[in-house]
Amino acid sequence: MAHQVDEKLVRMANQIADFFRPYPEGDAIAGVRDHLHAFWTSGMLRSLQARAVANAGGIDPLVQRALSDAPAGDSPLEKEVGSESAGALASDAG
Repeated sequence: MAHQVDEKLVRMANQIADFFRPYPEGDAIAGVRDHLHAFWTSGMLRSLQARAVANAGGIDPLVQRALSDAPAGDSPLEKEVGSESAGALASDAG
């Protein structure tokens, strides 16, 4: 069961990497990192990191780099979504 969960986490992380792949490399890595930290539980991250450390394979290189300690660039999420200074009620919805 745990193996299936790990496989699903890898698949999901790789899909996130696929989304950010068109961005410049540093921004793509930062985007993957920010997405993982914003939307994944700490348990999910620990499982993915343990698999990466064990070199279990199947993890996209962008995900591997996003899991490293050093930030690689500016996240495209901030560029696309907008500034935090817009406030909690800010919306572009009609």
